[in-house]
Amino acid sequence: MTHPVINPDVSPAQAETARVSVRRLIVMTRIPEAGRVKTRLIPALGPEGAAALHAALLRRTLHIANRHSQQSAVDLEVRFTGGTTTSADEFPTEHVGHWREQQGTDLGGRMHRAIETAFVEGARHVLVIGTDCPDLSPDALGDAWSQLERHAVVLGPAADGGYYLIGLNRPDVRLFLEIDWGTERVLGQTMDRCRDLGVSVGLLPTLTDIDEAENLVFCRRTGEEFDDCLPREQKGLLSIVIPTLNEVGQLEATLKPIMQHPNCEVIIADGSSTDGTVDLAQRLGCRVVTANRGRGRQMNAGAALSRGEHLMFLHADTRLPNTFFEEIHATLKTGAIAGAFRFQIDQPGWGSRCVEWGTNLRCRFLQLPYGDQGLFLRSSDFFRLGGFQNWPLMEDFELCQRLRSHGQIRLTPSASSTSARRWKKLGLFRTTLINQLCIAGFRMGVSPERLARWYASLGGQTSDRRQRGRFFGFLSLVIASVLLLAAPFVYLAQVDTSPSSTATQHRETLERMMDENRREFPGADEVDVAKVVELIRQERCVLVDVRTEAERKVSIIPGAISQAEYERTIGQHVGKVVVCYCTIGYRSAKYAQAMKQRGVSMSSFNGSLIAWCQAGHKLTTLDGRDTTRVHVHGPKWNLLPPEYQAVR
Repeated sequence: MTHPVINPDVSPAQAETARVSVRRLIVMTRIPEAGRVKTRLIPALGPEGAAALHAALLRRTLHIANRHSQQSAVDLEVRFTGGTTTSADEFPTEHVGHWREQQGTDLGGRMHRAIETAFVEGARHVLVIGTDCPDLSPDALGDAWSQLERHAVVLGPAADGGYYLIGLNRPDVRLFLEIDWGTERVLGQTMDRCRDLGVSVGLLPTLTDIDEAENLVFCRRTGEEFDDCLPREQKGLLSIVIPTLNEVGQLEATLKPIMQHPNCEVIIADGSSTDGTVDLAQRLGCRVVTANRGRGRQMNAGAALSRGEHLMFLHADTRLPNTFFEEIHATLKTGAIAGAFRFQIDQPGWGSRCVEWGTNLRCRFLQLPYGDQGLFLRSSDFFRLGGFQNWPLMEDFELCQRLRSHGQIRLTPSASSTSARRWKKLGLFRTTLINQLCIAGFRMGVSPERLARWYASLGGQTSDRRQRGRFFGFLSLVIASVLLLAAPFVYLAQVDTSPSSTATQHRETLERMMDENRREFPGADEVDVAKVVELIRQERCVLVDVRTEAERKVSIIPGAISQAEYERTIGQHVGKVVVCYCTIGYRSAKYAQAMKQRGVSMSSFNGSLIAWCQAGHKLTTLDGRDTTRVHVHGPKWNLLPPEYQAVR
């Protein structure tokens, strides 16, 4: 179906000025032309692949925007640039919204012209979105309209320093002047401009735009929408992702045993090597993905273009045992969320054995393997959790923290052998000390970027520093020895701050709140989460959500009805078990006790939505779409597991 395109010479007054709603949602996009869109992704996807990805993102955004406009009485307008009227007409998507060509010299000018025209045509509130954010949802758009009722400007921050959404209650060209479009300074400059103008700003949750290869992991978790432009999962295949930067001297010994296995693909995620690493990898039959430098970015980029049912992340100087494939599958079949190989250094001596012993003890008790132990997991879990942080250091440590809150990270019976080159360069105990200081600094809040700079500064010594180096080496020996001996106790003590410990604390806090609900409303009958699940399974339950409409718009337990709907249809629920819920159980207990006094049989779901989420059950929006967002009223009530997102 073709898209109607307004001639840019036609005045706004002549161009469909009759509108149903005072709200206008504007989608800013480009026509998907190979070589003209997603140019930063061309090295990874090629011109046609990058254009196909842009088209998939555009289709997804239009579908979300169209659904939102139909449900919320919002006028939808698409502002396009690039291509021709013919190419816009031929774009393969459903006819949604009102299509117009963008006008203006830069992005800021084009957005302002679109916004200004919308207000001229009668709109009183305007949202502008791009098409680069796969996590954008109708819920986020609903939140933006709500924020516009309290703020003059609403911004949706993007992880790269820009914004994926801007909302206004009146046009103001000053918000778009002298902004460094396309840089990480866009959001900060816009916030500064709002402050200078004295206007209030509402902020939405931060989401990720798809501009670089490492961002593609967010497309892989959305289902089949990107199957035409990104690889499809192949059952039984193991994808091994190796981040490289000038590793020509190490890579061949690592790759040769792996390349002989028929059910493995090897992806080299290269950070612009200059020593022949890429040529060697291609000659050995690997796929090479060019990525932005930094281990987290490189591994995300490689994983996003993988086809394997399982993923493993391997350092270029780590050698796998011959039984690696069988051990990976056996470990994951036990139900573990992830696994790693036992740690081994390819250097003789008691010092190396001490480091190995301490590392393996740490992994066994704390489930925090190092990145050079060959971390592996199911690709579906990797994409669901959003992959690595795009950090230059500590990205593997942080991912393991998240993984162990979802299950166990187990060690294989065999060990992978890691090159001793780092230990030889800096010294065995000095290297160990540096590793431990990085972990300690990270736990104390030092940024990964700062840690990476500090780590790089310790990479070597010049001749005029050797004397100080000897003293430092001796001091490192003493401190590292103490750390190795104390490692099990130190890390066990740190478990209290781990994600799994946080989950325990959240459950204990919820139990205390549930006890308070019982004391406050002793006359209310109650059920727990297990009973609710059983009643739903038996189709004997009527779930009544007693929260406000704004809270219910964020998420509900599937199938729940509102308090108003229940009271309007109360006679239709005779013979069913009526269970009411809220966020934590206070309001539901109050309502259940009041209804009991009126002679209506009803139970309160004690713990309510928080207990439901802690048990790992799914939520939906009012229109039945799965979501992980939960409305909470403040930090006190944010007792959610990490896979759920608190909304206030």
